[in-house]
Amino acid sequence: MARQRPLIVGLSAGTLALGADYLAHALFAIPLLPEQAGYLLLKLLPLSTFANLLKVLGVLARPLLLVGATVVIIAVYGVASMLIARVFPRRYVLFLTAATALVSAIIAIVAFSPSDSPVGPVVEVVLLAGIVPLVDRVVRGLATSAQVSEDRRILMRNIFYGAVGLALLVVLEVRGGDGHRHRHGRHLPSSGFLIGVRLLSASADPLAPLAVMPSRS
Repeated sequence: MARQRPLIVGLSAGTLALGADYLAHALFAIPLLPEQAGYLLLKLLPLSTFANLLKVLGVLARPLLLVGATVVIIAVYGVASMLIARVFPRRYVLFLTAATALVSAIIAIVAFSPSDSPVGPVVEVVLLAGIVPLVDRVVRGLATSAQVSEDRRILMRNIFYGAVGLALLVVLEVRGGDGHRHRHGRHLPSSGFLIGVRLLSASADPLAPLAVMPSRS
């Protein structure tokens, strides 16, 4: 259990952090890390590659982007936790928390729009980084109060419940977010996938919808 603790802490922290991020985004319009990561991917992809992806994926582009980014971010939490634990075995939680705060802050700054409130990204960074020490305390408590096999069973069950909850939140975000933007006649920068899909279906020119995509400069 002790050798696997950094991996368990990382994966659990990633799952719970993104779950809290999805919930805060749905309730209080806090920025969503998977959407921000998708926006950065949109800026880095070549125009032709992006147009081809839109034609292949169609209306599934944005849901797949959210799900894929969510899975990758959770995996990054786990891998980063293991790597940091090898270098700083006694203080890996502190360094993982600091690294999470730094990376999420950089992503939030790059994806920040002048029309957005700065309070949202700050709350997002606190959520994503603050979950790490809380999860570590819970895992340590489980390790000292029950048998190893029972700890693993409970932890894996909680991770499964968290994954199911994240999937439901993704579905609600995709459906509710699109309806909200239609009612208010605006699109968030990271919603360029959805705009491109709809315009691409009505245009013979594969690069036409990219004219209204968010700025890639």
